[in-house]
Amino acid sequence: MSIFTRVLVPVGVAAAIMVSSASAHAAVIDYTYEYHPDTVANVGIGGANAGDEYTNPSSLNDGIIADWEKPWESSPDDDPPAGTIYNLDGDAYPQPGITLTLDDTHALANLTVHYFHTEPQGVTAPTSLLVTVGDHDSFVVDDFDDSDATPTTVNREVTIDLTGYTGSTIALDFRNSEPEILGFNGEWLGLSEITVQEAQPSTVIPEPASLATLGLGALLMLRRRRTA
Repeated sequence: MSIFTRVLVPVGVAAAIMVSSASAHAAVIDYTYEYHPDTVANVGIGGANAGDEYTNPSSLNDGIIADWEKPWESSPDDDPPAGTIYNLDGDAYPQPGITLTLDDTHALANLTVHYFHTEPQGVTAPTSLLVTVGDHDSFVVDDFDDSDATPTTVNREVTIDLTGYTGSTIALDFRNSEPEILGFNGEWLGLSEITVQEAQPSTVIPEPASLATLGLGALLMLRRRRTA
């Protein structure tokens, strides 16, 4: 005589657990970063963080995205600055060139760049961005918003889809080769924050017919045990 314990889980409960797993939010990945040597040697830097940003990079991963008129400076309420501005000097060098080193190798979901664009301050959106994830082929992003350059709130953002990319480093080469196309003399390129999100594993939810088949199989196994 065999002794067994049978635990029945309602189909609706099992399905609900699967859906909950699939709907989890993508996790933000921690990283450190450094500047390309050509950027450090040839591109001027401005803002309250300018003093040590090249030697101790920290303004782009501090979690601060500000909304005052000059976010790269302290706020009127003495809130800390939220980003850095880089002096434009032709297109010979990355403006800036940045390499993100992630805390581990990750399957990636997306990367979001928070940047500045304001005519009164002479700060312009990037013209383009060359992205290289690990050993993957590079690709260009050129859909930064350079319209309506006069709002008081100057923060804007672009999210780049990285589905299918896996790596532990992301190289970013920002360019602004034609500031004159913006209709004003942009002298600076401004960045506020860069965030990277990890891809979540996909979850396959069985169809009702598949669940019924699984249930029938379980009943057959129980019957065999009883007759053994």
